[in-house]
Amino acid sequence: MNMYAGVLLLNCTNFGAFVILCSFMRIPVLRAAFTGNLDSLRIYGEIFMTILKSQSSKIHSYLTKCAYPIETYIFEAAASMFANNFALDTTEKLWDIIMENPELMMMRVGVAVFKAMEKAVLDKSKEEIIMMTKYPHRTLNEEALFKAISKTTIKQKDYDSVKDKILSRMNSTAT
Repeated sequence: MNMYAGVLLLNCTNFGAFVILCSFMRIPVLRAAFTGNLDSLRIYGEIFMTILKSQSSKIHSYLTKCAYPIETYIFEAAASMFANNFALDTTEKLWDIIMENPELMMMRVGVAVFKAMEKAVLDKSKEEIIMMTKYPHRTLNEEALFKAISKTTIKQKDYDSVKDKILSRMNSTAT
């Protein structure tokens, strides 16, 4: 959370940074990541993997085969998109994209990153993939990142359908 505050304070007034941080906590996927809510992170991880499967079955199969625990690393992936690794101007562009529709766009950017890194990921171990997730700037430059994002589309209705199916299945198994 400190890195987000730092980036915001570089670009906003103190009050503006506070308002934006509060707004982050209203975004369910970020709230789950910031609070470490494992149940919610599992749900978002499953949503992500389902969407990734529809976008790139090859990389989905590989991540599944090597038992990549997306729910464990979804926070690092989110942090990478918001502040951790990219140059400040790249981070600001990502924020603009993600804040348009946070849940949907986080999934879109995440899928785009994996699709863009597909060739590099497919021969790596789980540990190497985890490092690539935490530090995507080592594999992707800004141009490749935004090109991948522009080529990746996820419709709101498709996202909602996947999320509803997963939540419905989880609710039915909980009762």
